[in-house]
Amino acid sequence: MIFTSKKRFTSTLLLLIIGLVLSAQMPIEKLDLKKVPQKTIRQFLVKQRLHGIDDFFDMHTTCYRPADSLQYFVHQAEYHVSLGVDKLWDLYTLLSPKQVYVGRRIEFGFLYAKDSNQLIYPGDQYTGLAEGQIQFFSLRLLWGLIKLGLAQEITGINPDQHTLQYCYLKHGKSEGSQDIEFIEIAKNKTLIRHTTHYRSESAFRDRYLYGFFHALSIRELHRNIWRQAEFFSTPH
Repeated sequence: MIFTSKKRFTSTLLLLIIGLVLSAQMPIEKLDLKKVPQKTIRQFLVKQRLHGIDDFFDMHTTCYRPADSLQYFVHQAEYHVSLGVDKLWDLYTLLSPKQVYVGRRIEFGFLYAKDSNQLIYPGDQYTGLAEGQIQFFSLRLLWGLIKLGLAQEITGINPDQHTLQYCYLKHGKSEGSQDIEFIEIAKNKTLIRHTTHYRSESAFRDRYLYGFFHALSIRELHRNIWRQAEFFSTPH
């Protein structure tokens, strides 16, 4: 009788675990390609599948580790913005990616949210940044001569310290992290410090190209956000 009860409990637990695993799956093939026209993003996903990754949930990050600091290059940009730190925090965490990743160089494709196991396309309802969201976007450089499909996961959100962290995905062009700090320096005056630790298989690219083009891209991204301040109100 005791043995039968233990067997039933083990079977129930196994079924529960299997159910949780299956519910956390989102195969790449479920992506609606009609809503993702960027060829570079599709190519990025093909590369993931060539490395044996068929599910969005199984994509992993390559976050910067301080212990390996000598193996990374560092890019840092600072911006002084005439907005309060709380207003900026709301802008950066609540604006939809479609409003952020838009411009001559950057275009939003879609995102995968691990917490809800959901694919979110441009135009879909968006409730704000959350850890585990993977953002996919395209990058155009040199007037479109160079086009890249990129992805990064939101790995850190600290509303008390006003910090954000994004990490690049494995099998992308680069490894590393981007950390954004919001520092209040006076009333309606905020310093934004954007620090990127990066490395790739090309030392030439990392030393001579990445920093220049990265600076252009993140400046466009930040300006896209600041422009929304006039029209943005925090939802209640």
